[in-house]
Amino acid sequence: MKTKLFIILFLTSFLNRAQGQIIDLSKASGAVQKRNVNSEEFFKIEVTNLLPNYLEAYKITVELRQIPMEKLEMPTEDEYVKDISKDCQTLKSEIDSLYKEVNEEIFPKKMANLKKEIEKKLNSKDTINSCYFSINEELKKLENSITKTIWEGKLLQDEQIIVTISREIDSISKSWTYIFSTKPRGEWQASVGYTMIIPYFMPSKNYYSESNGSNYIIKKSNDKQIQLEYIPTAFFSWEQADTKCKNKNFRFGLSGGLGLDTKEISFFSAGTLSYNQNLKFHIGIGAHQINRLKDEYYEGKELKENLSSEQLHKKVFGVNPFVSVSFRFNQKK
Repeated sequence: MKTKLFIILFLTSFLNRAQGQIIDLSKASGAVQKRNVNSEEFFKIEVTNLLPNYLEAYKITVELRQIPMEKLEMPTEDEYVKDISKDCQTLKSEIDSLYKEVNEEIFPKKMANLKKEIEKKLNSKDTINSCYFSINEELKKLENSITKTIWEGKLLQDEQIIVTISREIDSISKSWTYIFSTKPRGEWQASVGYTMIIPYFMPSKNYYSESNGSNYIIKKSNDKQIQLEYIPTAFFSWEQADTKCKNKNFRFGLSGGLGLDTKEISFFSAGTLSYNQNLKFHIGIGAHQINRLKDEYYEGKELKENLSSEQLHKKVFGVNPFVSVSFRFNQKK
């Protein structure tokens, strides 16, 4: 008994999780409709309010998967109740008019009105003619024929299904386009700020030329003070669309940066702490340009003229730690 109860609860839970997507042909003709569906979750797409007498006029394409539509078996004259009353004959004529309807917008309204009318007859105490029950069954058969399942399955993140439906009846063409998309995996965010480089691993080596009376001698600077470098920087961070962290004030991530100083190129890679997406704190490693003595010079070399710092040094890439604060100048999504 417990096993049966478990199976029933499991199946009920599975069926409740299934997403149902309805494409109603009585709405949004000629427009592109976009809908979000949950990734990794089973769902199906249904098309409703197909005109029952023109089912073969519809052309339906599903880019991810195509499910062929079964041919509708139209009811024959013999299936109608014979020798019915005048009132029943009127209801039968209304069902016939539904099969002849060529407008998807009007069709569901006529269907709803006819259902109400038949339900009223069936619920009346004066109803004794069995023809109403027969017409009700015919209407149910018609109602079942106007809805088709065209796709069932799951979508991964960043996937979408494009459903295109078109038909031509009496030289009048209509089309419907529906796009079912999952939510994106995340987004790139750009922020701008200032970066402070700490010359800990590879500091610049600075030299100068000093007069010794008749000539000049190259000497190394003995300045022991740490020379911090400040560079305006643009950072690019990936913000993952993680529902667990979506509403948190602080989020962690990775960022890449590019120095905005056009004279000296620099690159940065950092771990990033983001506060409400618009204020970001970065700590990482940067590759920037540092000073080195040119190859033709060495410490202690005598020169005939006094050389400037630009003449003595060359720029090479060095790697050092940095800290930075940047700002994202648009609203939080």
